[in-house]
Amino acid sequence: MTITRTDLAELAVFAAVARHRSFSKAALELGVSASALSHSLKGLERRLGVRLLNRSTRAVVPTDAGQRLLTQLLPTLNQLEEALDELTHHSDEPVGRLKICAPRAAIQELLVPVLIDYLVRYPRMQVEVVELELMPRLIEDGYDAAIFYGDLLPKEMIAVPLGPQQRYLVVGSPTYLGAHGAPAHPSELSQHDCIGYRLTP
Repeated sequence: MTITRTDLAELAVFAAVARHRSFSKAALELGVSASALSHSLKGLERRLGVRLLNRSTRAVVPTDAGQRLLTQLLPTLNQLEEALDELTHHSDEPVGRLKICAPRAAIQELLVPVLIDYLVRYPRMQVEVVELELMPRLIEDGYDAAIFYGDLLPKEMIAVPLGPQQRYLVVGSPTYLGAHGAPAHPSELSQHDCIGYRLTP
């Protein structure tokens, strides 16, 4: 049997009425009318094909089937309530795992100096840092954030600058430039002896 949102709501109604043995007291707890609770409970009994409560003008008492259901249901409802309380209690505090990828230089210069302070400030967080030189598929590979050069970022990603603009420079020793001449344009670099840097995923 598949439990729907309606089933969960009606089971909570049943538990409240059975605990209080009163529609009016359960209605005050749940913030709805007693007639709405009665209608909801009738719908649950009709779908289950089982009478859960015996009603009279003076009392509301669980049937044997209703008492068995209540005994099994209360621990589950209490666990759900505790889980929601825990969630709302820490709603302003980050909780979980933060997965970040970045090149080695960015990890050393930008992440390492702040990670310890971050974890001290947010002890319920776990940070996983993955060293990558090329931008991965962030969403598909489960990353929450990445640090890369601006020209490598997909257009659909939200980018926040972490430092000033950077420039690439071509440098050479005076001896080499004296022997081979200084290139006037980047396209001339292919005619020179260069130290290559290969980006690896």
